[in-house]
Amino acid sequence: MWLDKNHPDCVYVDVRPEVNPTVVHDTRLPFPASITDRAPYDLINFDPPHMCCGPESDMATRYGHHTSEEIRQIVRLTAENAHSRIARQYGDEFQME
Repeated sequence: MWLDKNHPDCVYVDVRPEVNPTVVHDTRLPFPASITDRAPYDLINFDPPHMCCGPESDMATRYGHHTSEEIRQIVRLTAENAHSRIARQYGDEFQME
């Protein structure tokens, strides 16, 4: 997603440590100080799981398996956390699909 995950103006958050994010974190949970200390953010780019593939699929092997309900929960809880804790009041936020 990012061309430069180490850009000083960006914080790259992912639940998967193997992709070397700035912060390893499940965005469904309240954000840690390493994220909130730099808030508010003008732009939050959120790329949630968006396909429900079988647990043995290539996508599941690469990104993990999520049911449709889990995907809805990830989107809902992450959006709630972002809006209430780290987004600038009039900042832009969008979701990639």
